[in-house]
Amino acid sequence: MARTGLRSSTLSVLILAACAGTPPSEPQSLQPPSTLPEQAALAVTDEQLINAVDIERNIFFASRSTAVDPAELYKLRQHAQRLLADPKLVVTLVGHTDDLGSASYNLAIAEQRVRSVYQLLLKHGVPRKQLLRYAVGREKVARACGSSECRARMRRVEFVYPK
Repeated sequence: MARTGLRSSTLSVLILAACAGTPPSEPQSLQPPSTLPEQAALAVTDEQLINAVDIERNIFFASRSTAVDPAELYKLRQHAQRLLADPKLVVTLVGHTDDLGSASYNLAIAEQRVRSVYQLLLKHGVPRKQLLRYAVGREKVARACGSSECRARMRRVEFVYPK
């Protein structure tokens, strides 16, 4: 019994000693890190977005359209010839859209545009094994794209060749 009393006394002393310390100081209010440099880096102008798109490696589409414009067929034929000249070359067709419409609509129209370009390349004799397809939709469209010219550059199927 003496041992139990000694243990209880020792435990009580330890608890009181722990509580007797200095009270914790008020927590410092942490200021969130400034995001201004990041925001400035993300603020891309329409002109920069337009200039970043390589016209020769893209087939452009009218708004809400999945049909390849006759003016774009020349570029498509050039890509077909490049692929036919090098049977080991594989291209990825990447479908992009503007930021108008829902995410599901944009993904669907991007897939249909990729399919249109894919079918035309097949008609030009390009083997299926040289063609990969990928629809991005609007996932990679910069939110800064506000002008109609910029949006027109985003509605495209991009030819991505290995480096």
